[in-house]
Amino acid sequence: MQHQQLQDIIGQTFAKANAHTKKILGQPMSSSQVIQLINTGKLLTSGFTASTNKNGRPHISWDLFAYWKDTLYMCVSPKSVTHFNLVRSRGVSLVVTDGKGSSAVFIEGEAKLVGKANELKEMLLSEIAANVKGFQMPDYEQLIFEIIPRKIFTYKG
Repeated sequence: MQHQQLQDIIGQTFAKANAHTKKILGQPMSSSQVIQLINTGKLLTSGFTASTNKNGRPHISWDLFAYWKDTLYMCVSPKSVTHFNLVRSRGVSLVVTDGKGSSAVFIEGEAKLVGKANELKEMLLSEIAANVKGFQMPDYEQLIFEIIPRKIFTYKG
């Protein structure tokens, strides 16, 4: 998703938000600020994911995210409830913060399975290791999902 497409989603989401939400969140961040927050200091950033189980009940997990080559990715253990939920129903919400409570990105969208992290490891390493300070792939097996944003709310205090 190109910067302009990301910016369009941010703008459309803000325009459709109610007055209460706009008052609390304030003016939206730019797409560059969103990407910078997601990739704070390194490629993989932790955040929270909300999915629903087979009974429609919510499930929250702590996962790894990256915005790389105009695409938002998420790493998920193949043994996790989140994995089973996303395979069954692609709907997902996630939040990434700066860890200080002064900035956050809230994304609603769909998750699309891309592959196993070990299958993508060489591609990821060759493309980003030289450019991203402190980058390390997880040692344990992970599945990679592409997140296709439909709504993006931002907060910058």
